[in-house]
Amino acid sequence: MTRGRHSHHHQRLRHRCGQRDACRFDGVQLQAGFNYLVSQFLNPRTNARDDSYGGSIENRSRLLFDVLDAVGARIDIGRVGVKAGPSWGERGEFVSTADTLATSEYVVDRLKDYPLAHWLLMGAMADLSGGPLAGLQGDGMFSHFRPRYRGTPRLQCRHEP
Repeated sequence: MTRGRHSHHHQRLRHRCGQRDACRFDGVQLQAGFNYLVSQFLNPRTNARDDSYGGSIENRSRLLFDVLDAVGARIDIGRVGVKAGPSWGERGEFVSTADTLATSEYVVDRLKDYPLAHWLLMGAMADLSGGPLAGLQGDGMFSHFRPRYRGTPRLQCRHEP
């Protein structure tokens, strides 16, 4: 995605957030999980960029926080939720690596700086045993991340292998 495409998507996003009021929605939730665009930037297996959006955890996380700032400029950030965490389907390019936990911890730690409506953390969506996230199996995801976040968490999905 080029810088021009970034700008285009930010403009579209700001416009869509403005429609929230017209549609009488209470708020919006940014999807930074699963295999969607933000996850593709967060994931070192799918993000091969060599610019300010690739490489380090901070750079790979930049798109999420650029989007969050753009949304917050358009609507009350207290009406915004973010769905993010290390839960992936553990297939294809979305298989946890040694970097997955550190990336998610960085994102959650940065989310504390925003007075969000909520942060939604998904439980394990696949069997994590034998992989770098094995300790997050069962309720491990929630017990690991809950102390890191000061705001309102929403916890969802318990996977039973």
